[in-house]
Amino acid sequence: MSTKKLIAIDLDGTLLNNEGQVSEETKEVITEIRNQGHKVVIATGRHTMSAIPIAEQLALTDSIVCFNGALVMNMEKNQAKLVHSFVQQELKKLIALVKEWGYGYITSTQNSYHIESQYRHLIDLFGKIGIKVEESDSLENLAHPILKTSIIGTEEELNQIERFVQPTIPHLGVVRSGEESIDIMNREASKGVALQWLANHYQVKQEDTISFGNYYNDISMFQYAGTGVAVDNAPDQVKQQADIITASNEENGVAQFLEEHLLGSVYARA
Repeated sequence: MSTKKLIAIDLDGTLLNNEGQVSEETKEVITEIRNQGHKVVIATGRHTMSAIPIAEQLALTDSIVCFNGALVMNMEKNQAKLVHSFVQQELKKLIALVKEWGYGYITSTQNSYHIESQYRHLIDLFGKIGIKVEESDSLENLAHPILKTSIIGTEEELNQIERFVQPTIPHLGVVRSGEESIDIMNREASKGVALQWLANHYQVKQEDTISFGNYYNDISMFQYAGTGVAVDNAPDQVKQQADIITASNEENGVAQFLEEHLLGSVYARA
């Protein structure tokens, strides 16, 4: 297939297995896909510093989409190319309610995390992957633009409060990116918007874009992409928004689809 494709792939629950690893089979398929001239980019809700090591494992050298699309970065030049941020004052009302409800939050800027004291145990974890962490129970003194703030809780807890979040901050966007977090972002930010920007940047037609995902924050990519592919472990409501369902993240679903549809042969596990 000679037409160049732009392929955007979510990480957790999609490209990565349940141990957070990329299988050797998947690495091999992505290498061959890139050798054929297709563009492959990671599109994740993660902080840039925790996504870059995985991109490097796959020898990806172009762009990376992080914070659910709030940042598109050129990896080669280490430059932010598209940024949708907001400031702490815009969160003031919501943070007051979050504290009243008894929930915690983690705020991400381009170069650091800002966490409450109850998440002190995460400082070492984030530090190991090179992310600066500042402990703070208030955002009042945060001078840097915010790319994402995550409200943390159990799935049941978040289901109870989710309906109150968006009306509290109608000027910002809200998306579920995992079972234990609700993400607050600039209303203009989404993985779909980032994918559209990259398609224009790389001069790839919309019909030649492919996106892979497993959760609600991936739906905007499905809606823009010429082909939206959900892995089988995705919730049914997410699958309904995709064009095609592939095998689960534990079964190398991304590699199976790419092998069959772009490399022209049926993927066989070793």
